Amino acid sequence: MTEFLTATNGLFSFLVTYLIHSTILGLLVLLAFMYGPRIRTETRVTFLKVALLGPLLSSLIVTLDYLPHFGWQWSVTSVTEASSSPAETDHQRDRDDLLNSALMPEYQGKYARSTRDNATAAPSLAAVHATTEDLSSRQSTSGPAHGWIIRSVCCLIFLTACISGGILILYQLRQLRRLRLEGQPVTTSDTRSLVKRLSRQAGLREPVSVLESQQIRSPFTAGIIRPFILIPARFLGLLNAQEKAALLAHEIVHVARRDSLWKLVGELLCRGFFFQPLNRCLFRKLEIEMEFVADAHAAQLLDERTGLARCLTKLCEWILTADASRREPQLSVGMAAFRSTLGHRIECLLEDRPLPPRRFMRTTMLGSVLVLLILLVAVAPRAAATPRNPVIEEEPSMKQSLTTLAVLASLTLPAAAEDKQSEQARPAVTSTQPDAIPEGAMNLNGMLVGQLLKKDVERGTFVVKVDAIPRVWKNSKAKNPKSLVGKNIEVNGVFGKWLDVLLLVKPGETLEFEARHDRGTQLTFPGELLRKVAPYKAEDYPVLPEEFRGFRGAVTGKVLKKDPDTFELIVQVDKVTDTWKKSEAENPKSIEGKKMMLAGFWRRKEAYYKLNAGDRIEVGLQHIGRQSDHLSVAEFVRKTDEKPDRESAPDRESAPDREQQSEESSGFPAGMRGFRGILIGTLVSKDVEKGEFVFTADKVKRVWKKNGAKDTKSCEGRQFTVQGVSGKWLDVLLVLKPGDRLECEAFHNRGDQLDFPSELLKKID
Repeated sequence: MTEFLTATNGLFSFLVTYLIHSTILGLLVLLAFMYGPRIRTETRVTFLKVALLGPLLSSLIVTLDYLPHFGWQWSVTSVTEASSSPAETDHQRDRDDLLNSALMPEYQGKYARSTRDNATAAPSLAAVHATTEDLSSRQSTSGPAHGWIIRSVCCLIFLTACISGGILILYQLRQLRRLRLEGQPVTTSDTRSLVKRLSRQAGLREPVSVLESQQIRSPFTAGIIRPFILIPARFLGLLNAQEKAALLAHEIVHVARRDSLWKLVGELLCRGFFFQPLNRCLFRKLEIEMEFVADAHAAQLLDERTGLARCLTKLCEWILTADASRREPQLSVGMAAFRSTLGHRIECLLEDRPLPPRRFMRTTMLGSVLVLLILLVAVAPRAAATPRNPVIEEEPSMKQSLTTLAVLASLTLPAAAEDKQSEQARPAVTSTQPDAIPEGAMNLNGMLVGQLLKKDVERGTFVVKVDAIPRVWKNSKAKNPKSLVGKNIEVNGVFGKWLDVLLLVKPGETLEFEARHDRGTQLTFPGELLRKVAPYKAEDYPVLPEEFRGFRGAVTGKVLKKDPDTFELIVQVDKVTDTWKKSEAENPKSIEGKKMMLAGFWRRKEAYYKLNAGDRIEVGLQHIGRQSDHLSVAEFVRKTDEKPDRESAPDRESAPDREQQSEESSGFPAGMRGFRGILIGTLVSKDVEKGEFVFTADKVKRVWKKNGAKDTKSCEGRQFTVQGVSGKWLDVLLVLKPGDRLECEAFHNRGDQLDFPSELLKKID
C-alpha cells in the first residue's frame, strides 16, 4: 500500500506541475506572438515546439526533486491534512513529536556516538516505533482520509486517457499503413526524376515514395521511418509541369523537416494531457506555421512562387468538387489540412514580401531555451509529493551544494563555451564586415577564390576575402572583375547539398566558388560549384599576359597540375606552334615559359583522363573572354609523342583551308556552319543542370530563310552538342531518355556546338 501511495503522489505532483508550467510557457508564447514584434515563421515554429515540449521536460526534472527550488511550492499531502478530522490531526502531531524527540539526539551525535551508544539507543527507537504504530492504528480508525482517493482517481483518469489515446493513434497508424499498401506508385519517368532531384536538393539521402489513391481528396505526407507522399488519383493530370514540381517540393520539404514526427508528438501530448487546453491551441498554430514554412522552402527550392500559388488554387477547386466523405488521417501532414489558411498562403506567395529581420540566431535561441527551462525548474510554482519537514531535514552539506552548482553550471556552460569558442575563432569585426561591390565588378559572373571570414549556414550566406578571380564567364558584363581582389564580399543563396559543404568549412580556410552579381551589395551563388581548396598560392592561379589575351592557336607544354573536379589543367607553355587567322593576341610568344590554366574538357573527358602531371601535350586552344585567365580547348589535345590525325596546312593565310582543317579536327561538319533549322535524331546523352544534350542527327527536316549552311546533308550520322536549353524545355529534356528519337530546332552561331533558340524540342515516335 505504501508503494502505491508513493507512486500516486509522485504522478499527481507531476501532473499538477505540468499544468502550471505548460500554462505559464504557453501563455508567454501566445502573448509574444500577439503583441510582440513580427518574427520569421521558422522562429515561430521553434518557439511553438519549445512551448509544447518544454513543460514536459521541466516537470520531469522538478518531480525527481534533485535540484533546489526557490519559488512557491505546494505539497500534495496537504490535501490529506485538510480533509482529515481534528482528532486525526492531533494523532499526526503526536506521532511527529515522538519521531522528532527520538531522532534529533541521534542526528546531533551521529558522528560522535560509539557502537555501544547506538546499541543502547535501539530499544528506545523500537519503543518509539511501537508507539507510532499505535498512533497510526488510532488514526486509521478515527476517520477516513479522502485526499489519496482524489489523487488516485485523477491518476487513473490520466492513465485511461493515455491508453485510449494510444489505441486511437495505433488505429490511425494502421489506417496510414493500409493507404500506403493500397496506393498506386507514380511510375512516370518525369515525376520520378523530378522527385529524385528535389529530394537531393532538400538534403534527403533517398527519394521519397510517391503514391496515388482514390480514398483521399488532398495530398499529404506521412510516415516517420519510411515517409511517403499520397496524392489523390487523377489530380496530377490537372497540373502542368511547374505546378507539379511545386506540389512535390512542398511535400518533400515536410519530409525533410520531419513534420510527421512532430505531428505524432503533438497528438500524443494533446491526448495524454487532455486537461491542458493550451496544448491543442499551440499544436494547431504549429501545424499552420509548418505549412507556411513548407511553402517558403518549396519556393526557395524551385526559385519561383507562382507555380505553388496556382497549385494551391487548383487544389481549392479540386476539394470543392471532391467527395466530402474522403478524409485524410489525423497523423498525416496535409497540404490543405486547414482550408481557412489557403487564401492567406496564396496571398503570401504572390506578394513576395521581404522577410522580417532575423532577431534570433541559433545560439541565441538555444541559450534562451536553456534559461527558460532553468527558470521553470528553479522558480516556477510546483507541486511536491512529500513536504519538507524542517525538524528532521538536515542542512545541505558542502558536497551537496557543490553538486547542485555543478548541475546548474552544466546547463549554462555549453552555450557560453560555444559563444567563447566562436568569438576566439572569429577575426576582428572590422575585418569581417563585407565591403561594397566595386563599380567595375557590377554584373560579374565567374569563379572566385578567397578566404572564408564568417558564415551563416542557417541563412545560406558567407563572407570571403577575395584572393583571385581565375575565371570570368563569357556572359559577364563586369568592366573590371579584378577590382574585387582584396575585398570582403558577402555571398548569399547557398542551398541544398552546398549547405553541407559550407557547414564543414571553417573560418580561415579557402573556398573556390561560382558567383554572379545581379543587384545590391552581395553576390549570389548560382548552385554550380562550392568547395574547399588548398590555401591560396599565386602559382596555382596563373594570370595571362595582357598581350596574349584573345589568342587562338596551338601550343605545346608540360602538364604541371590536374584538377579532376573541374576538369582543368595547369600547363607550363614551351612554345606557340601555330597562330590562327582569328587570333587577336598582340604578342602570342609572350606566353612562352609561363603558366596557363586550361579548361574546356567537359566534352573531351576521355582525353582528359589519359593525361597526367608531367605529360607533354600539344593543344589547340582559344581565349574567349578577355577578362578571364583561363583558356579553352578548341580543337585537338594530344600528347606530343602521338601522331596527329591530320597535319595542319602550312599556308596560314588561306582562310578557307584553315577553317576546313579546324572543322575537321573538331568534328563539326564544315557544311553545317551557320545552320538554322530543325533536325531529327537520336538522343545520346544529356545534362539537365547545364541545359545541354548530345544527339546523333539523322536528317534535316526544315531550314529557315537565314540558314547559312552549305551542305545540310553532311549532318547525317554525326553527333552534335546542343546548349542553351532553359525554362520549360528543361522539363522536356528531363523526360527524354538516351535512345529516344527527338525533333529540335537549332542554330549554329560559333564554335563546334549548336544553340537552342527555345522554340521546338519534343520526343517523336
